[in-house]
Formats: sequence, structure tokens, C-alpha cells
Amino acid sequence: MIDDQHAAFTDDPWLFGINDDLSAEDPMVNIRIAACQASGEPPSKTLMCDVASAGHPNARGAKAYAEAIYNVLQQQGQR
Repeated sequence: MIDDQHAAFTDDPWLFGINDDLSAEDPMVNIRIAACQASGEPPSKTLMCDVASAGHPNARGAKAYAEAIYNVLQQQGQR
């Protein structure tokens, strides 16, 4: 679970946020922006595409989710 101390914009985020210039924080941003632009849709329709990672787990958040899921599966297997 991602609690308040690991929310986006905290000192130890487990979620992607956005940078001060409103660009996305994730490492795939350049690839995603190129794909958004290549879609042929007008910029008004792809605006959110550029920062689509905001609020989604970063590497630490993904690890926390995976561990939580694994623990539940382990508990269910012990029944």
C-alpha cells in the first residue's frame, strides 16, 4: 500500500508526479510524447498523454504493490 508519506510530491514518493515545468517525471516520457505526437491527434487531445504517468507507481511503488500482492497470494495459499 502506498501511504501518505510516499505520495507524489513527498520527499520519498512511490508515485510519479510532475516536474516544476509540468513535464512528466518518468523515464519513458520522451518515447510516450513521440508516440502521442505520432498519433495524429491534435495537441488538445494528447495533452494528458504527455503526463500520463502522474499518479502511477514509480519503481519503488511498483515494488511495494508487487510485495503486497505476493503477500496476499502467500496467505491465500496457506488456507
